[in-house]
Amino acid sequence: MTNYLNIEVTDTYQDRWSGNYCWVERKQVELPPNVRSQHSIVRLAKKAIGWTGMRCDVVNYGDEYHIVPVNAAMIAYVQFGFSFEPINCDCE
Repeated sequence: MTNYLNIEVTDTYQDRWSGNYCWVERKQVELPPNVRSQHSIVRLAKKAIGWTGMRCDVVNYGDEYHIVPVNAAMIAYVQFGFSFEPINCDCE
């Protein structure tokens, strides 16, 4: 089984936490097995979308993170995903 981070970056409207989806960028990043803490997951997601070094507010909803840079009208939704490798079965 391979674990992934599915990341959506979009613009915001009205407030910092509402996605507008006027434009959207989607990425899928493989989650290494040694990345387990919230801090490590957020750092990996920020690196994937080019936000390394940007100060951000983060909300953890358990199965999803919302990352919002300070003084920028953008938001990143980070969700966990997984895929199972196909099983080769020579059943006859």
